[in-house]
Parts: sequence; C-alpha cells; structure tokens
Amino acid sequence: MKRYFKTFPKLKKRVLFTGPIVERDKLAEQYRKAKIFALPSKLEGGTPNVIAEALIAGCATAVTKFDAYEQAIDGGKCGTFSEIDDIRGFANVLLSLCKDKNLPYLSEHAYQYAKKCLDMEKITTKLNYMLFGGRE
Repeated sequence: MKRYFKTFPKLKKRVLFTGPIVERDKLAEQYRKAKIFALPSKLEGGTPNVIAEALIAGCATAVTKFDAYEQAIDGGKCGTFSEIDDIRGFANVLLSLCKDKNLPYLSEHAYQYAKKCLDMEKITTKLNYMLFGGRE
C-alpha cells in the first residue's frame, strides 16, 4: 500500500484498503458506500455471492470473463468486463466506469436486477415450489 500511494499520491483520499471484513453488517455498509464493485477473477462457479451482495447495494460491477460474467453484469446493463489476465483492459474498465455519466443508471439497474433475479427469498421460494410443489 505504501508503494501504491507513493506512486499515486492523489488517490490516497479516494482509495480505501479495508482488509478482511467478516461482520455481515459492516460488509453491507461498505458495499453501500461504494459506487463500483470489481471482481478480477480467473474462475468462478456460476455467479458468486459477492456479485449479488454488490448489486443489491447498487454497485456498478466490473468483472473479468469468468463462467457467468454476462449474468453478473446483466449483459452490460449494470457493469462491464474485460478478458481474464488483461490487467490493462481491466484498468480501462474501471476507469471507464469511474468516468461514466450513466453510473447512476448502472447503479439503479444493478439494484433492480438484484431484487428481481438474485433475491435469496425469491430463489428459495421458487426452489421450494420446484422441489415440493408448494407443499411445506
């Protein structure tokens, strides 16, 4: 971090390295403070839970092309992507989101998309119906 801020001193007030956050309420608070969520991952099994957590907080999302990247960004309606291992490309994705005048739209769409498609109560209700035909 010291080397990073020595190289980019103007970002010291804008970039926060939180370290691990294990309390769910504190994590949710950090998501709500953020405008953009970044997941530069090589491999994910489907859509990771962190995506749903970030989207429900209204974070526009930057991802790499893991298995379900298109679902994670709703086809580009709430975020964007770069190729895996393309550091410069991912940096450009983040920069473009930071400069995007449509960021409020991306944020609102992220929230609406998460409520509609990634809400755990809706998913479990649907799963219960599929497994038990609505019987408890």
